[in-house]
Amino acid sequence: MNIDIRSARSEDAPFLAWVMLTASRSHLKYGVWEHYVAGTEPECLSFLSLVATTQNPHLFHSSTFIVAEVNGQKVGALSGYDPKPLGMRADRKSRRMTSSHVRTSRMPSS
Repeated sequence: MNIDIRSARSEDAPFLAWVMLTASRSHLKYGVWEHYVAGTEPECLSFLSLVATTQNPHLFHSSTFIVAEVNGQKVGALSGYDPKPLGMRADRKSRRMTSSHVRTSRMPSS
């Protein structure tokens, strides 16, 4: 068994989107992201993939994650960040574009 823990990359965005959506649900059927996006699971995952890859880093950005792989397959991810430069203010600023994109175009599912 080969275990690798590495920094996340932008191409991990679909997996990171699933991790964020799953974590937000915890033990519930729906999480905060379903309420925020007001869409289907595929729409939430598309939105979170965009959030993870915005130009400016923030607390949900892929640069804040590490990814665990077993035999080359992604099995987990963890995020950690400094709240001063990457906290909620940075996130709100980054999501202005992605939020309007969700409302106007209803991003296609991937």
